[in-house]
Amino acid sequence: MEKVLQYKANIEALQNAINDFKLRYTVTLSNLQILTEKFSTELDHEAAAVPSDFDTSKREETESDGESEEESEQAQEGQPGYDSIYTTPSAYI
Repeated sequence: MEKVLQYKANIEALQNAINDFKLRYTVTLSNLQILTEKFSTELDHEAAAVPSDFDTSKREETESDGESEEESEQAQEGQPGYDSIYTTPSAYI
């Protein structure tokens, strides 16, 4: 009889663990859906801010202006207040 009670307690503990897992999974899934919707909305706003006549060919032209990517990196590394190849001032990072 004692083993039956122990089995019942184990089954109840497993059911509680399963329910806890389901709850955590549901909360995590809900949070992921919220973040996905937020990210999608932000992307939509950013895409709307780009002018319809935005010309992407300008970037290709500037990359092929004779200066290699490595030379560009070396030139920017010497500039104080800037991080690596990015032109964002280090104070904002």
